[in-house]
Amino acid sequence: MIDRIPESGKQRAVELLRRTPLDGPIRSAYEKVRVASGKPGTLSAPTVIDVRDLSTSSVTLSAADDLILAEGWVTEVGQDLPEGVFELRSPDQSVTTFPITNWHVERGAVDVSSPHFFHVTVDHAARAGATEGRVVFPDHFTSAWESLPVTNMVGMAASEILTSCDACGADTFTSVGRRHSLEMQRCDRCGLVFTSPRPSQADSLIRYSESYFTNEYLESQTESPGQLRHWSNLLDRVDSYRFPGASLFEIGFGAGGFLQVAKKRGWVVSGSDVNEAAVDYAAARGLDVRLENIDDVSDLGGTFDCIISEMSLEHVRQPRHGVQVSAHALNPGGALLLYTVCAEGQSFRQKGMASYLVGPAEHLFLFSAESLTRLVSDAGLEIQSVWVDNHGDDVGIVATKPLRS
Repeated sequence: MIDRIPESGKQRAVELLRRTPLDGPIRSAYEKVRVASGKPGTLSAPTVIDVRDLSTSSVTLSAADDLILAEGWVTEVGQDLPEGVFELRSPDQSVTTFPITNWHVERGAVDVSSPHFFHVTVDHAARAGATEGRVVFPDHFTSAWESLPVTNMVGMAASEILTSCDACGADTFTSVGRRHSLEMQRCDRCGLVFTSPRPSQADSLIRYSESYFTNEYLESQTESPGQLRHWSNLLDRVDSYRFPGASLFEIGFGAGGFLQVAKKRGWVVSGSDVNEAAVDYAAARGLDVRLENIDDVSDLGGTFDCIISEMSLEHVRQPRHGVQVSAHALNPGGALLLYTVCAEGQSFRQKGMASYLVGPAEHLFLFSAESLTRLVSDAGLEIQSVWVDNHGDDVGIVATKPLRS
């Protein structure tokens, strides 16, 4: 667990392991919660409280705060999820509560288990003059809190409006709801869901900082058996395109775990990412990687036998452009594999904007099978397979470049 964390994070990891031995009935008691308040439409950072003692800690609200966000995770093996609430308290001591029910499990995020994430967002319409907000869990869940720095997306100005669907070009949309003061639309023709209006590119890139990579993202990339199996299953889908010396390029490689698995299979691997800390981390693992944003390039600087985008396409600002650049960089007969979040999955269909898939400042797009197929077909590639995962929340596609154009 410690070896995969950069030097700046090792002290925290050592302390975590010291406090939570792995041989007890509860193998991990590692939780994180934050409460934030902010005003949408501004670039000013909201007040953030990293909660340690949930029975007393809270955030004080002011008249300028139009939005309150509470989110975090709990990892306790073998126990039911806590029945927590988010409380808003008014000056007259009246209390309005919002139940924390929108939990989800992040696959392989911690070596010893998987954390259960939650979030509660309360906008100005529900504040009703409240001056204090806090998260409250039952007493037995308030004893072992580890405070971590958080880069949050609250309060970013929504400045860009999309006037046409990036997948099919249609210009008629239906709103599917708001979260974090950002609205998402669904294309009436192909089902693509997207954030509009959305933060500028400069604002969005603030999220992908060294702090985010070290303290949030890296912990979701543990190379657990489940995660390794997932990556191996994806590679199985393009294994027939591998031959001695075949090249594989990954767009948005994160911590480089997928590239390491592909390298062991015999691929000659390389990749790009928008996060400088991610590039440094992967390069230190001996990978051929570079700092690059697919939104800003017209080519990938070479040609490849396979190009992979695994849980990255939802983050880019121009999926059509990214797919076309990828198609151009494929060798004839080469394969493109896209794996991304699905707007037709069980979580989004049942929970809508409360789904764990929704983070409109980061997940700028949620794809339908039709919209993903349109993007790939329009790039001149031949569809080989389209599938959704077992729970239906992710969708994948494999397509190949014709041997002759």
